[in-house]
Amino acid sequence: MYKYIAFLLILYTQLKLKSLKIMRIKTNKKSSLIFVIVIFNLSCFAQYQRAFISNEFGKIGTEPVVLLNTDNFKSQSKDQLTSWPKAFASNPSFKNMRGVCIQDINNDNIDDIIFAANSKIYAYSGTGEKYWESVLTGTAIYPPSAADINDDGFIEIVQVTGGSPANGRIHVFDHNGNTFPGWPVNFDNHWIICAPAIADLNNDKQLEIIIAERMSPNPGRLHVLKNNGTSYSENFPLTLDGTPAVTPSVAYFHSNEDPNDSRIIDSLIVMCSTSTIFAYDFNGNLINGFPIMNENTGFSYQSPLICVENLNPETNEDIRIIGATHGNFPEYYAINKNSEYVNENWPKPTADNSWTYNAPTAIGLNGTFDFYLFSQPGANSTDPYPTIHAFSPEGNYIDGFPYERVDGLEGFITAMYSTDLSVLYIFTGSNMKDLDGNGYIHAYTANTDLSNFTEMQGFPIQVQGFTFMNGINLGDINGNGKLDLIALSYDLDMVSTDSVHINVIELSDIDFNPDYCFGTYKGSNLRNGFTLPFDFDTKYNSNRIEPTTNTFPNPCSDFINIELTGKFNFQIFDIDGKLIIEKLNVDNSFVLDVSKWSKGIYFVRFAKDNKNYNSKVIKM
Repeated sequence: MYKYIAFLLILYTQLKLKSLKIMRIKTNKKSSLIFVIVIFNLSCFAQYQRAFISNEFGKIGTEPVVLLNTDNFKSQSKDQLTSWPKAFASNPSFKNMRGVCIQDINNDNIDDIIFAANSKIYAYSGTGEKYWESVLTGTAIYPPSAADINDDGFIEIVQVTGGSPANGRIHVFDHNGNTFPGWPVNFDNHWIICAPAIADLNNDKQLEIIIAERMSPNPGRLHVLKNNGTSYSENFPLTLDGTPAVTPSVAYFHSNEDPNDSRIIDSLIVMCSTSTIFAYDFNGNLINGFPIMNENTGFSYQSPLICVENLNPETNEDIRIIGATHGNFPEYYAINKNSEYVNENWPKPTADNSWTYNAPTAIGLNGTFDFYLFSQPGANSTDPYPTIHAFSPEGNYIDGFPYERVDGLEGFITAMYSTDLSVLYIFTGSNMKDLDGNGYIHAYTANTDLSNFTEMQGFPIQVQGFTFMNGINLGDINGNGKLDLIALSYDLDMVSTDSVHINVIELSDIDFNPDYCFGTYKGSNLRNGFTLPFDFDTKYNSNRIEPTTNTFPNPCSDFINIELTGKFNFQIFDIDGKLIIEKLNVDNSFVLDVSKWSKGIYFVRFAKDNKNYNSKVIKM
C-alpha cells in the first residue's frame, strides 16, 4: 500500500515540476542534478525525501524517493531527556550545518548546549533551562566556536553569520551572552563563510579568531583577528583566488629541546577556495609547494583536518592534511606539508565519482592514527550504497569498508572510545526523511581496529526533521557521567513556519569518555582542525597536549591531595553543580580536608594557561 502511494506521489511531483522553474547544476561529467527553485508545498502528502546541496552558497533542496528498503533499514523512536526536544524558528531558505556546540560555559563541570538558529544564538542547560539568547545580525548557518579567548577563566562564544542579502558579522559573546568588547566585526557586510577557527598564534595566551570572508564576485579573503576585533598583523587579510569554501585549519608547534622555550618553531594555516588548497605560516607567507590546484577537483564545505603524529618539523614528516573534494573526479586525499600526496595510495576516488561535502574524522590510540573516516551521499533509499569509508593513514581500505547504507550520509562523523578503550562508538546523521517527517540518527559499535562494525541495537532512531549536513554531538549535559547524543535537525519545507529542533538522547548504558572523544565538527570547539591521536606522547607541545592532573587518594575519606605542575587554580563542585571551594594561584599541589563533607561524587575543575581540566573524586 505504501509503495503504491509513494509511486503516485512521485508521479504527481514529476508532473508538477513541468510547470516550475528549474535549473541544472553540474555534479560530474556523466550526470546532472535537477533541483527546484520554487518549491511547492506537498505537506498534505506523506512521502520519503532525500536532501541534497543545491548550490555553493548553503541552500539545501529535497527530492521525493521511493520507500526506504526496510529489509536493510529499520528505525524506531526513542525517548529524549526531560524538557527535550525543543523547537526554534528557522530561516526558511538557509538551513543549519555541522550541528551545535557542547561546552561548559558556567564552570559547573556540566556540559551546556550553545547553538544558533536563523538570527539568534541560544545557550541552554541540559535540564532545558535557557541561560540566555542574543540577537545576531545576519543569518547563522554554522555552529559557534568556543574557548577562553582572553585567559579570564571563562568561556567566550564566537558566532559568524551571512545571509541574503549579505549581512555577515563575526559576533563574540561572553559566557553570560553579553556582546564582547570590540565586536561584532564586519567587512562591508560580506558573508562570513563556514565556522570560525580559534588558536593562539603567538603563544601569548590571548587567542586569535580565523575567519573567511566571501566577496563574490571578487576573490575572498582569509582574516586573522585578535580577540579585541583588530587584525592580528599588517600581513592579514590574505586574498584567495576565489570564494572561500571551508573552515580554516590551524596548527602550531614549539621546540622539543627546551620545555621552557615558548617560541613557535612551526606553524600552518590551511584554507581552501572553491578550486584551490592554500597553506600559510602564521606570518601569512605561502608555504613552499602551495597553493595546489587540480582542475578535476573542487571544494565546498569539506573542511580539512591537520593530523599530526611523531612530528619532525625539520622534515615535515607526519604532518598530514586530509580532506575530501567534489568535481569531475572527486576524491579523498591525504597530503603532506610539502604539498604532495603522502604515498602512491592517495588520493582515493569516491564511489562512482559521486560528489561529497564530507568533513573527515581522524582518530587512533597509542599515539598513532588508526584510520580516517569519510562519507558520501549517493544512496537512493532502496539499494545499499558505499556510504562510510574508512582508510588506514597509508591509504588502504580498512577491512569491511566501505560500509553500505540505503539512506546516505552528508555530515560529520563523531566517535568515542569506551572507558576501558576496548570498544569504539561511531555516530552519524542521515540524508533521508520518512513518511512522518522524521530524520535519523545512526550509532555503531566496533572493535578498536574497526572490525565487527555493527549498528547498535535500537538504531537508527528517529528525530523530527532532517539531520542532513549536520551530525551527532557528544557530551554529558546532565552531569551523570552517561553519554548524551545531541542532534540538530530541521524542517525543510522552505516556509516561515520551519523550525530547528534540538534533540537530546541519553545512552544510559555507556559512560561518557571526554578524553577519548572526537565529539563535534572538526573534533573540538576550537574548530581549528588540529588533530592528534589519543595518548599522543611527544616532547612537542601543542594545543591538545594536556598536563597531568592528580587527585588522590580517590576514593577519599579524610583529605585529598590536588596536584598540577606549576601555578594553577581549582574549583570543586558537588553532584548538583554547587561550588564547594575555590583556590587561586596554587603552587603545584594543595591538601584539602574533606572529613566533614557528605559522601558522594565531587568534580574538580583545574584552570591553567588558558585551559581547563576536569577530574572526578569520590568521598567515602
